[in-house]
Amino acid sequence: MLRRHVWVDPDLLSPEPVRQQQQLARRPGARFASAAFVTGGLDPAQESDWWLHQARMLHCPLQVVLAAEAPPRSRMEMEALAWVADQLSVIPGRLGLHQEFGALLVRQLLSGDGSFG
Repeated sequence: MLRRHVWVDPDLLSPEPVRQQQQLARRPGARFASAAFVTGGLDPAQESDWWLHQARMLHCPLQVVLAAEAPPRSRMEMEALAWVADQLSVIPGRLGLHQEFGALLVRQLLSGDGSFG
């Protein structure tokens, strides 16, 4: 799952980074986001129409970050949200782009121009 859906860099799939992720998830009070993600437990709605409606009702600008190599179903959901966004940034990576490309993600969010680079 990590290889197909989360990370692009094969070095992140080596034992040490995986062990570090497991240590983080096993800390007291930690939430097991991976399990919640896989089961859909992080989604507050069963249908994407609900959150698309919520996005349209925002009273502030909406910036969407699309993972360039996201799995097909996730990418489809990201693209649907992008249609109602005020700004769109496309960042390399998959669903773990915030870990692999965190510096680029921060630059994109802070620049607010939606361009890549």
